[in-house]
Amino acid sequence: MTTTGGQVIHKAAANPWPERFARLGLAARGVMFIVIGILAFRVAFGHSEDQASQNGALREIASQPGGKVLVWIVAIGLIGYALWRLLSAAFGPAADPVATDAKQRVKALAEGVGYGAVAVIAVKIATGSGSSSSGGGQKQAAAVLSWPGGQFLVGLAALVIIGVGLYYIHDGWTADFTKELKVGEMSPKARKAVIALGRFGRVAQGIVFCTIGVLVMIAAVQYDPDKAKGLDGALKTLAGEPYGKWLLVFIALGLLAYGVYGLAEAKLRRVS
Repeated sequence: MTTTGGQVIHKAAANPWPERFARLGLAARGVMFIVIGILAFRVAFGHSEDQASQNGALREIASQPGGKVLVWIVAIGLIGYALWRLLSAAFGPAADPVATDAKQRVKALAEGVGYGAVAVIAVKIATGSGSSSSGGGQKQAAAVLSWPGGQFLVGLAALVIIGVGLYYIHDGWTADFTKELKVGEMSPKARKAVIALGRFGRVAQGIVFCTIGVLVMIAAVQYDPDKAKGLDGALKTLAGEPYGKWLLVFIALGLLAYGVYGLAEAKLRRVS
């Protein structure tokens, strides 16, 4: 008798550990966004040496007393979260009750790949083998621009990043993310607070992604990989613009809000 993938997932769902790892990963993601928000505040007020990114957040955690242990916990949580998102992409509602359509499964795939990469960074930092370089965006853009048709590919990547940003802004504006939460288990006041945090945080994320996408598009149009920036570079670019400091403060507050929302989501997310 053969066992289908769906039956395997349902059997795994009966085990509490996959859900625990997923929730640990959600909490770890929340902690990272809180630290990134704090670093973004510091960048807004002149601390340009800080790296306001996932890499920078993990290094900031590692630099604290007992920080390496915390980074290991974050890494384990992110590995569990990434695996859950990849299973959600592959098996849909059999692994995640929210992943009922193609849009949710594509989102799960993107999160699985993205947070899997962050988990690898966390493991490298925890073992002391991670690089502190923040020029990954420029290096990747330079490599792709050197390919035949590379300018088109970088421009296409920019459109995808901008599209992700617009999706986050729409998701925050409409509070569509509440479909992922067990809202019935919250009091009216708690529900209102959690939704407000999620909306603010999603919109802030969307602005950051749109900024990164615009910078990548400029790199493609001008054939200049130095214009391409990651999260840290995009925030520092904003800080140098007129009124950029206050926009960066707004984004920092949004990232902090999304981090706090992430801690609430670790308890309230519909996982199984």
